Formats: sequence, C-alpha cells, structure tokens
Amino acid sequence: CYWLNNTTVACVEAGQTALGDACDSLNGCAPGLLCVDGTLLPTCEGADCCTNFCELANPACEPGSECVPLFEPGEQPDYDHVGICLAP
Repeated sequence: CYWLNNTTVACVEAGQTALGDACDSLNGCAPGLLCVDGTLLPTCEGADCCTNFCELANPACEPGSECVPLFEPGEQPDYDHVGICLAP
C-alpha cells in the first residue's frame, strides 16, 4: 500500500524497479521502496527514483542520504517511527 497524501492510502501491486533506479509511478518500485522526486536523492539520474523506507530510531540509508520522517510528528501517530531516505 502507498500513501497518496496524508489521509489516503492506495493498495496496488508493487513494481520491480530497484533502489536508486528511475521510476515512473508511485507503485513502480519494488516492495519496500517508494518513488520520489529525483531532486530529493543524491544519485538519481531520472525525474523520479526509488528510495527506501527507514526506521527513524535505527536509520539505514544509502551513502549520501539520511532518514527523514515520512510525516510531521503527530500527523499519523501510528507511523511516527517511519522515515524515507533522502538527500540531506
């Protein structure tokens, strides 16, 4: 499932695009990854690329990126621990 905005989730089949590769849709990336604006990633060579989710308390991101909150604190309380890896 993928967040379309702060209140809406769409459950669709995940794609197969790998971490760091160019993607063309929200669900174009392999499971566990999210398609984001390429300017938010340090090594993206497309308009959009796949990045990974991370745990804010124990971040594990690719070199050149950091774990940032997926939502503002308290916006989605059940997901306050979840982040995505983006360029600093």
